[in-house]
Amino acid sequence: MWPTTRVGVEAEVGVIPTHFAIATDRATVVSLRGQLAVRLVQVGRVGLRGAVGAGALMLVSGAGDAHADTDSELHWGLGITVAVSRWQLRLDARHLIGPARDAGYANLFELDLGVGVHFGR
Repeated sequence: MWPTTRVGVEAEVGVIPTHFAIATDRATVVSLRGQLAVRLVQVGRVGLRGAVGAGALMLVSGAGDAHADTDSELHWGLGITVAVSRWQLRLDARHLIGPARDAGYANLFELDLGVGVHFGR
């Protein structure tokens, strides 16, 4: 939802196929996020954007001693968008901060490639 041409509120769902560091088993993580997004620059169909928000990372497949788990996260980052009709291609780089195994904080970094759609246009 973009109430202005520069500032919007977004919701995201992501699926992250990965694996366990110690075992050879595969894992699947689902991410649910909400964020405040700002269009920093828009030149034709290409834009630069920033975002800050919060969400959850859910391990939905486990192996060995790993089991289904949900952790909260805060994130911020920059992205490039390319508009194609009501569709949007996005490449986002994000820094996530979430709980670590040792009761501290973990810094995670993502590079996401995504497709979005504008509703109500």
